[in-house]
Amino acid sequence: MTTERFPGFTSLNNRTWLFTPDNPTPGELVIVCSWTGARPQHIIKYLTLHRTTVAVGARILLVETAAAMLVSSYAHQRATIRPAAQVVRETLAEGDSPRIMLHLLSNGGCLSAVQMLLELRGNSTNRLPLVGMMLDSAPDDKTYWQTHKGIVTGRRPSSRLAASVLAHVVLLPIWTGFALGKENPQSAMCKILLDGSLIAGVPSKNEAGVSVCYIYSKTDTQIIWKEVHDHALEARNKGWEVEEIVYDDTGHCAHLSADEKRYTDALKWLWSQPTQRSSKL
Repeated sequence: MTTERFPGFTSLNNRTWLFTPDNPTPGELVIVCSWTGARPQHIIKYLTLHRTTVAVGARILLVETAAAMLVSSYAHQRATIRPAAQVVRETLAEGDSPRIMLHLLSNGGCLSAVQMLLELRGNSTNRLPLVGMMLDSAPDDKTYWQTHKGIVTGRRPSSRLAASVLAHVVLLPIWTGFALGKENPQSAMCKILLDGSLIAGVPSKNEAGVSVCYIYSKTDTQIIWKEVHDHALEARNKGWEVEEIVYDDTGHCAHLSADEKRYTDALKWLWSQPTQRSSKL
């Protein structure tokens, strides 16, 4: 059913939405994974940019990231992401040369995308073909306090104190587990986003490298910008086509508002990239 939360979009579950234009281009899909707790009015500007300027004929798949997802079981996360994965499979079935782009906002959006990639992989050995990937204000391997801040910041001022207390209750045992040797899921996330066995893109000398744009700010208090830069260097060393857009004065996931033309041009560049022939997933 359609919803007023995201006008023109159909709800697939409580965090997944799909827009289909009047005359959709077969095999074209843009996947937007929002930051944790993002409000609809903030997400809509990215959706509108794709619908009206960047990928006019494409279907737009939105995956919202709730704070509860960050601490829920992997089984629950995978179950929640299945409707999104099914849309991707349907897109791949529409032709041999699909055009799919990932647009990931903050670490929350990256975590949602990773769950989708793992669900798509399942028992298959095929890779998801992409024209490109936009990484906005991500990824990094967050500290305790950055994770806490990421959960609290998206809340309304009246509910931030309660959210802060709840965040501590949830995060303390998780970080204790990390101290005892368990892998931080955000460290795993950073690795998976560069995993050539899961995603494929433009062919390069060594492998099918993905075209990826990192857009971030040195004054962003919610990420460690040097870790984003290091992730970009690692992608470049793999032979991927990498673009970095670095600001000195913008906030977390606030680059579109600060510099709409440059942001739009980066998305257009990604969308213009060639793609691998489809592997059915």
